[in-house]
Amino acid sequence: MDSIVEVVTPEKAAQYLSHCNRRNRPVRPLTVARYAADMDSGIWQLTGEPIIFGSDGILMDGQHRLHAVVKSGIAQRFLVVRGASPETFINLDNGAGRKVSDTTSYTQPEVATGRAMMRGARNSFLAPTNARLNQFVLAHDEAVRWAAGIMHMGGLKPGASVRGAMARAYGNVNQVRLDAFRYVLCTGRDEDGWASPGDSAAHALRDELAGVVRHRGPGYSARRTHLSTMHIYRMTEVAIEKFIENQEVKRLRVPKGFKEMFPIAEDSEYAS
Repeated sequence: MDSIVEVVTPEKAAQYLSHCNRRNRPVRPLTVARYAADMDSGIWQLTGEPIIFGSDGILMDGQHRLHAVVKSGIAQRFLVVRGASPETFINLDNGAGRKVSDTTSYTQPEVATGRAMMRGARNSFLAPTNARLNQFVLAHDEAVRWAAGIMHMGGLKPGASVRGAMARAYGNVNQVRLDAFRYVLCTGRDEDGWASPGDSAAHALRDELAGVVRHRGPGYSARRTHLSTMHIYRMTEVAIEKFIENQEVKRLRVPKGFKEMFPIAEDSEYAS
């Protein structure tokens, strides 16, 4: 086998795909879009993972990267291997995939918090590559670590949707009040041992997350309904807003036409 680092232009990538791509799996458009987004933003890097051609000249591995070069219109450098035995095709890509937490100092809860923060309140979201997600988490390191820190406080351990909303609020609202919100949500105890009207917002969110149903008047159904991660995210933002404004809440309601309450600079960049 021979290997060389080759500059693959969009034209060359299209040629490889049209003439040599005969036995690969169906193209996954979202994977191509994710790779192309990294190429557009300049964070795609040359690694030791090669584009592989068999001894018969057929492309064995790398079609999604080549499609991404075509889609982005930007030439990229790849390690290209030629002369691989076609019989080894079945053994390609069988290794364990790496998560961001496998290659950085961030824990899995921190990475999940960053991903939820990145998504925000969008219904449609292009899942990021590891490189793109790592770049985002690094840019919001303090907020991500603060929000994920609730996992080590004892008591309620909320999911990534809650932590992502908290991370977005970090730096955008009064930090003392936000710290108090985190404490009440986690422990179920009122701040400083006495209740303020806003504490009810954190308690209401805590009840929703824990599946607790308090008495809400005659005829109220106590049947528990499934809450989507996006609904939980939006409820968390509403709860934070009510808590910060010290408004009493009996039940959290997400308004129709809900829009992101805590926008960040990257929202337009990371839109799908």
